[in-house]
Amino acid sequence: MPKLLRIPDTTALPAGPTRDFVELLFDYHQIARHPTLEAICEQINEIPEEERLGTASRETVRRMFHGHVPRHWQTVEVVFDALCQLAGVDPDRKVRYWDHRDDERVEADRRSQMQEVWSAALYGRPVDKPLFRGINFDYEEPEPEPVGSSSRFPAIDPWATGGNSRGGSYNDDPPF
Repeated sequence: MPKLLRIPDTTALPAGPTRDFVELLFDYHQIARHPTLEAICEQINEIPEEERLGTASRETVRRMFHGHVPRHWQTVEVVFDALCQLAGVDPDRKVRYWDHRDDERVEADRRSQMQEVWSAALYGRPVDKPLFRGINFDYEEPEPEPVGSSSRFPAIDPWATGGNSRGGSYNDDPPF
């Protein structure tokens, strides 16, 4: 029976850009229901040659899961595509993640996020780690309510609607 892939502990792979890269690979590995190295390589070989710009051997895939950062994006991309296919997720679908630099949720496609994390690991520069764990990949953001139709504010609230119920308007200057 093949050995289960496990993320290296923090003594073998300390916190930093390379660990972020490996953790993101393991996130997709988990979503794909923990395929073996052989299954990942078989999936890589099933990608049509015209769509596959790179390739990765079993040893390359194994080394990536242990902290090796390939120099060529095409190698990472083919492994990423194989994991996405095994997981049944669209690699180009936009997902929401928390951007610590801007302190807000932002949208980005999965492929761009993987490429950003790979690039950061390759050059050893920190980057905001995409926090995909625990986020439903198929979550659809509800449409925002049109301005003025919110049920949170009563229609007579002059600060919420910009005027009073008699059609007048209020000055924004404080009363003192």
